[in-house]
Amino acid sequence: MQSTVPELLLILLDMLNDSGAPAQRGFALWTLGQLVENTGSVVTPYQKFPTLLDTLLSFLKTEQQHFVRLAANIFLAYWLQIFQIVIEILS
Repeated sequence: MQSTVPELLLILLDMLNDSGAPAQRGFALWTLGQLVENTGSVVTPYQKFPTLLDTLLSFLKTEQQHFVRLAANIFLAYWLQIFQIVIEILS
């Protein structure tokens, strides 16, 4: 699974940038969360795609679809929780 993470990230980021398909963006966010949760690739998405965090934060600020805002919020909350654990382990 780890070897396919970069390819999956590219597909998901393409889906996230499609402003004409809010349901697609919501499902892409949900899938991104599942990918991070099940592969442990917490930092990889942000290393390979430095604009991802800005994209997610803009969903929280401007997205009109509740489902997409909720998916972005859940993903960010999960990612921050895991990232804090990683930092504590490394400290």
